[in-house]
Amino acid sequence: MNDKLKNNPLVIDILAYLKENFEIEGESAEELVESFIESVAEHIKEADTFLESASWTDLSRVGHTLKGSGANVGANALAEVGKMLEFAAKAEDAAACVVSIDKLKELHAELK
Repeated sequence: MNDKLKNNPLVIDILAYLKENFEIEGESAEELVESFIESVAEHIKEADTFLESASWTDLSRVGHTLKGSGANVGANALAEVGKMLEFAAKAEDAAACVVSIDKLKELHAELK
């Protein structure tokens, strides 16, 4: 993990959460965080694709996945936006989905 990432306040919070709740620390925790950040990027790409094709069920699944993975590592803001995306997609509310996806992109940018 590079120094920029190690000094990121959000990453520091995630690392602390992993240590406190799961006793995961050091290189294992760093690898988990890096994998999490990469997976968020992939899920955002999927969300854009599913929104474009109005694949509401798939988009809802992406939101659900982000909600769970965010909660699992203590990224609560990201988990909350994942939840918002999940329910917006279930309601087939394209405007709310756009807002959620944009917020996910902002949160992901903050993690990098």
